[in-house]
Amino acid sequence: MVAVGPTGRRTIKATISLLICFTTAWSLVEILTEVRIPKTGDNKVAYLKVPQSASGFAIVGVAVNLVTSTNGNSTCKSARVGITGLSSHAFRAAGVETELAGKILNLNQ
Repeated sequence: MVAVGPTGRRTIKATISLLICFTTAWSLVEILTEVRIPKTGDNKVAYLKVPQSASGFAIVGVAVNLVTSTNGNSTCKSARVGITGLSSHAFRAAGVETELAGKILNLNQ
């Protein structure tokens, strides 16, 4: 993520940009100008949310990025799982990521 302020531009890692709900790592005089998302290639990606009916904002959301083997058996080589809405800030589900690695996945469900 790139923020711009009176002293110039700076890049902030997404993992530290949101400190807690509605609190960011940017100063009060900076504005977010870019969100850089790397290409996923052949990765399997998804985002699902349970929206709040009035606003549409996510009550809870889960984002997943899976890297699977190319030998046809859909073995999970690595996984990244992010969860929002369950705590004061978004977080990575490291235990889920570890559990998925090396498993054969059914990607048709």
